[in-house]
Amino acid sequence: MKILGISSAETLIWCGAVAAALASVFAFYSKNVVGKIVRALLKANALDADSAKTLKQLDCDSTLCRFALRSGSMEQGAVLSASDGSYYISKDKAEKMQAKYCKSEASALTLVVVLAIVAVAAALLAAAYPTVARLLGIA
Repeated sequence: MKILGISSAETLIWCGAVAAALASVFAFYSKNVVGKIVRALLKANALDADSAKTLKQLDCDSTLCRFALRSGSMEQGAVLSASDGSYYISKDKAEKMQAKYCKSEASALTLVVVLAIVAVAAALLAAAYPTVARLLGIA
């Protein structure tokens, strides 16, 4: 079946590529925006409400950082908000957050390379599919 001149297999290939691209962008956002907040809180040893830090004190006062801290967005209550608008990491989740976010940052170059590989792979699969399908007798 063709929709707008594109076979359903090609549509699936491109949908898979878009899904991989979106997953890559989300991983980049998570590692760099959420990770920046977590690394700053851990470095400041903000592990309870008394030692909580504001985004300005953490040098994380950007729109993306504020968006990452919106209600219910941080994973399972790892980053908590104190009554004065400052933030801290719950002590019981500090080790997990350290392991997840403090190893390294993902660079923008890495994201661009991954997106390029996904696009090239999808284009090659979409171009090769008709020939492979004919050879296998499924076209």
